[in-house]
Amino acid sequence: MADSNIKGFYYEGTKYPLFTNIEQILVELPSMPIRDDDVLLLAYPKSGTHWLWEITNMVVNENTTYMKENKGAFFLEANGQDTLADHKSPRVLNSHLPLRLLPKEILTKKIKTLFVARNPKDVIASYYWHHYQLNQLTGFDGTFSQFFKHFLDAEILFGDWFDYMLGYQKDFAEHSQWPVHVLMYEDVQKNPFDEICKIAKFLGRNIGSDLCAEIANKCSFTKLKNSKTLPEYQMRTPGATLYRKGVIGDWKHFFTVAENELFDNLYKEKAKDLKLQFRYEP
Repeated sequence: MADSNIKGFYYEGTKYPLFTNIEQILVELPSMPIRDDDVLLLAYPKSGTHWLWEITNMVVNENTTYMKENKGAFFLEANGQDTLADHKSPRVLNSHLPLRLLPKEILTKKIKTLFVARNPKDVIASYYWHHYQLNQLTGFDGTFSQFFKHFLDAEILFGDWFDYMLGYQKDFAEHSQWPVHVLMYEDVQKNPFDEICKIAKFLGRNIGSDLCAEIANKCSFTKLKNSKTLPEYQMRTPGATLYRKGVIGDWKHFFTVAENELFDNLYKEKAKDLKLQFRYEP
């Protein structure tokens, strides 16, 4: 029988990937020095982090050049502080962690932060594929229905989606001086030009509309999928990447009617105080 269990390291009750030195990284991360010109990208997994990281780097650097590194090289929970310190400024750091585990200087230095949110049904579908493809990391060999149950039980890498979203909603309200720009994945997918212009304005980059349009074109899903890969040994399917479809509404190819009803009922219960409104249809 296929193994539906998911490997991970528990820290403060949440399961995290078995990255090298993950415990030491999480323990030391709150004390990590932050630079004044750092930009931070926050998102629950499979909400568009890779995509927005490339866009943000182009905006910050005011060009349309793909980064030589993958966003993983700037991933706070996967890299030691010495490694992160070697990167030249300006750095676009990224994380899936809750605020309490992040560097404290993010708040004291009021680091400009982009927060990306995606409708949770597409997150679940994409995260299933992620757990399945990265089998060497996750150990997951199960079906979507098995993963769906793990998701509802928060027995997945990086923990409960509801806690993450509601936690950051509370953090943003309590730290009103922290400059945060909230992006909806679906809005960026539908209107990339407008959303990129908003990112540029938030980050204080006076780039013109022509460059915004060029960035939108260069960071189209198809072009990024063809430009960024992980080593094949990390992926179950040869040639696969962490970019899969990037569309709105793909969850319909995974959810049964019963699973959809179960999730809708759970959402009404657990996310009744969540202010964000999500788009589930193309």
